[in-house]
Amino acid sequence: MSCFFLSLQIWDLASGKLKLSLTGHISTVRGVAISSRSPYLFSCGEDKQVKCWDLEYNKVIRHYHGHLSAVYGMDLHPTIDVLVTCSRDSTARVSGIYPLVLHFCEFFFFL
Repeated sequence: MSCFFLSLQIWDLASGKLKLSLTGHISTVRGVAISSRSPYLFSCGEDKQVKCWDLEYNKVIRHYHGHLSAVYGMDLHPTIDVLVTCSRDSTARVSGIYPLVLHFCEFFFFL
């Protein structure tokens, strides 16, 4: 996997060929997280957006909103379906990866 400006690129490691290119961000992609429990890939970027991609259908199925600045990092909990994102706006958000499971929690960090 590589992030090239506005797209995510998935490569076949055996052949070295590009397998899939996912586009949808309107600014630079800054982070990705891949679920080991579902066919989902999550991306975040300078456009303040967090997207959930369904890798079976190769399309965005969910958007996570709320950060006021670029989103630079994310991670998935290993045993429960929760996504944590962090932003330049000094917040971390905890969201359920499925709709209506967990709306979100927000934490502020002051440096």
